Amino acid sequence: MKSDAYKNTDIGKIPLEWKVKRLGDEDISKIRSGGTPSRSKPEYFLGNIPWVKSGELEDGQIFDTEEKITLEALNNSAASIFPKGTLLMAMYGATVGKTGILAIDAATNQAVCAIVPRNESFFSNFLQYLLIQYRPQLLNARYGGAQPNISQTVVKNLFVSLPPFDEQRTIAAILSKIQQAIEVQEKIIERTKELKKTLMAKLFTEGLHVEELKETDIGQMPRGWEVVTIGSLTVDGIMNGAFVKNPLWGNGTRFLNVVDTYRSEQVNVDLLMRLEVSDGFKRNYALKNKDVLFVRSSLKEKGVGQPCFVDGLVEPVIYDCHLMKLSPKLEMVDPLYLVLYCLSEHGKKRLIANSNKTTMTTINQKGLSDFTLPLAPLAEQKEIVHIAERLNAKLLVHQYKLTKWQGLFNSMLHQLMTGQIRTNHTEIPFDA
Repeated sequence: MKSDAYKNTDIGKIPLEWKVKRLGDEDISKIRSGGTPSRSKPEYFLGNIPWVKSGELEDGQIFDTEEKITLEALNNSAASIFPKGTLLMAMYGATVGKTGILAIDAATNQAVCAIVPRNESFFSNFLQYLLIQYRPQLLNARYGGAQPNISQTVVKNLFVSLPPFDEQRTIAAILSKIQQAIEVQEKIIERTKELKKTLMAKLFTEGLHVEELKETDIGQMPRGWEVVTIGSLTVDGIMNGAFVKNPLWGNGTRFLNVVDTYRSEQVNVDLLMRLEVSDGFKRNYALKNKDVLFVRSSLKEKGVGQPCFVDGLVEPVIYDCHLMKLSPKLEMVDPLYLVLYCLSEHGKKRLIANSNKTTMTTINQKGLSDFTLPLAPLAEQKEIVHIAERLNAKLLVHQYKLTKWQGLFNSMLHQLMTGQIRTNHTEIPFDA
């Protein structure tokens, strides 16, 4: 039975039997980085020795690598082979601070810090979770320039709390179990999104009912469908949003910005920021239920034409100048059907093709108005929308579960790593 007595240390209060050590202490670990063989010799990268790059570290295990080097490359570079069980950390680049545990013997490049445990000083899986908890501290200690990085000195001088080895293993097992539940939800969400993407592509080409297909300028579609322009589906044309100079944020009118269009197909108005605007702005740029919005300009090409719609409005909402809005003829088109087509792979590619590309990618009112799409009979549109809504509901359920598991992981990570919760009385309902 573990003691519940605690002691004060330089890194805070921890259980009495835990130790505080520098990660670089000789009795704890051996820390060093790898190297990159000369790229001027392509034959160096035709070998069978796994070679890990920093971009391959994603807080998991490393079972294989994108590139493999030869023994000659190893002997003619700063690279060396680290044993299975070595903990790796990315010191440079986009994945700075991310970790990985070698499930194989492998070499690394110089952007990877290898932490090799000495004897049973620490359990690599435990230390990986500990470094995940310490990541904000490590990133605050990084130094940068063109490419932010963490130095080996920072890693070596990091003070860590080390429980007895058996307790380390138990803590790692608990966190691993929660992580597995997170991964289950992530996979369900990924598969559901892929199913929706595939299904929408099929429905916008073949429809829901067995019907002869016809060839059109925009591809195959059921014979009973029409090719129409977006402009023909609008009540009063297409309008650009409001340019608010020197906005005062915090109070006032809800404001729909570009970033809000990416959250979901239907905008969650409760998440919109507020700003102070005149009554004239509220009159001229007010949205109505069922209005559809499109991103007018984007720094990223794939962002242009991003669609969404609003509904259930209970207070005034205005929209940004980088957006365009239209009020659809509801007797002709369901707003979500329009959004779904423009989000489909085929629709998105065609919207981008209709845009202008300079410093920013833009689509103007005429370009959007002239954009053509396959229009199913309204009853069939509703059926397609219902299918999408069922998949959206499933996504919401699993996104909620994912958020709960992520919250539990973060809470348990902190409490287990500081000894606030001891492993002798930890019970978790592992139901993903």
